[in-house]
Amino acid sequence: MLTFHNLLFSHRDRTDAVISKYVDKYKNSGEAITTDIWNSFILDNARDVIAELTQSGADVFHQAIDNSIQLKTEDYDAIREVNLDAASRYQRELKDLYERIV
Repeated sequence: MLTFHNLLFSHRDRTDAVISKYVDKYKNSGEAITTDIWNSFILDNARDVIAELTQSGADVFHQAIDNSIQLKTEDYDAIREVNLDAASRYQRELKDLYERIV
């Protein structure tokens, strides 16, 4: 039987995969690592990263409804925390990449 915790762990795994995908996309772009390329990458991909993280969170809500899982306030907070943690990780990863440039 599917539980909220299963959904939350799946959401965390998806958000980790999203962040890894975009960091790897930058690392494997084959372009010279310059400040201009880095800035372009950030601008070109920011919307997609946010959309994928948000979609993953929305999927948790839909799957909970489909499986008759009643969410509590703290469950919503947990989903939000997973997204915020992923965004924070993305920020750290990008900062690390930028520090290699300068």
